[in-house]
Amino acid sequence: MNKNYLYIGIGVAILLALAVLGKKRGWWGDVKGIEVAVEAAAKRDIFEKVNAQGTLFSATEIKISSEVSGEIIGLHTKEGAWVNKGDLILEINPTIYKTLIDQAQAQVNQMKANLATVKARNKQAIASYAIAEKDYARKEGLYKKDIIAIQEFNQSESQYLASKGEKEASEENVHAAEFQLENAQAGFKQAQENLSRTKIYAPMSGTVSKQSVELGERVVGTAQMSGTELIRISDLNNMEVRVDVSENDIVKTNIGDSAIIDIESYPDIKFKGVVSQKAYSSNQNSMITDKVTNFIVRIKLDKTAISSNSTLGSEQFPFRPGMTASADIITNKAIGVLAVPIQCVTTREKEKNKDETDEVVFFADKNKAVKRIVKTGIQDDNYIEIKSGVKLGDKVIKAPFRVIAKTIKADDVIVEVDEEKLNNKKEK
Repeated sequence: MNKNYLYIGIGVAILLALAVLGKKRGWWGDVKGIEVAVEAAAKRDIFEKVNAQGTLFSATEIKISSEVSGEIIGLHTKEGAWVNKGDLILEINPTIYKTLIDQAQAQVNQMKANLATVKARNKQAIASYAIAEKDYARKEGLYKKDIIAIQEFNQSESQYLASKGEKEASEENVHAAEFQLENAQAGFKQAQENLSRTKIYAPMSGTVSKQSVELGERVVGTAQMSGTELIRISDLNNMEVRVDVSENDIVKTNIGDSAIIDIESYPDIKFKGVVSQKAYSSNQNSMITDKVTNFIVRIKLDKTAISSNSTLGSEQFPFRPGMTASADIITNKAIGVLAVPIQCVTTREKEKNKDETDEVVFFADKNKAVKRIVKTGIQDDNYIEIKSGVKLGDKVIKAPFRVIAKTIKADDVIVEVDEEKLNNKKEK
């Protein structure tokens, strides 16, 4: 009889233990576990992007300055106008430069006259030298035959040497006069060039995107420091966005990467572009922050996509240099890869080495959480590529984030609910 009671007691204890364990594991009764939202792993296209802010520029832009100083007496264009290469666009008062040409011409004439004079003197010196040379040769022969005295021979030699020196000096004077004439002619040529520079012609075809001067203003030529910028001509058919990319992202960005561009003036339109250039020196005038080193990346807008976009309106050139823009540069992409929401992936300490961590996700297996170590690839703003550890269709826990990141463990009891329900609870 006592044995029967013992067996009964053991049986009751086992049943109670099973009841507690089953309740905890959710085998029966109402499950009271962690409320989570799940999403099935699926194949997606993932585009890794670098976002950057910047400004719109013309890909080809020329700043025109005057090479000479003076008053503007002719302004033959205006801001927004189209000019063709070779068109006269601006004139500077030429009066002073015409006067300088007259002065330079007079100097040339004077140097020509001076050269003619020294050449005539040189001919005289050559003739005198020839006479003295013959006389010296004759008297040298007579002296050697003791026909003339040494005094007469010495006098002839002295005249010969003097005439030779005069001839050489006159030849040098001719060279000097020739150099002076060349210098005067160079001054005359420069004066002519300065006069021609009083008329400024368009170096390229394009739109006058900036006019910095008005009729009657005085300008400083490039001979004095950098000179005054007069007009800026831009090719508004070819535009680019210059954006600041941080030092962390510049290594990911490559020439030829495609980009999606937002221009603040056209908030409802997405423009396409291609990275055409990236800087190798940091931008000291970064518009983002002084605490981050940035590099300028140039993104050329797709000209074909712009010209065929009817939503830009009827204006011939819808863009203006200086417009604010932002760009998503696509630095990497994976097409048709297995992916899960980015918040599903978290880290946990390795069991054998607490100083290291594994990337993990948690699955919903009926009403139980299952931990799985995964290997990830690239990611975008919403999804991350899973290279191993997850199969297509696996229900991965994606919310709440705090639970995934810190508290949930393998074998925890969970209750699947709609993500909207979790969000509503969070708002309350």
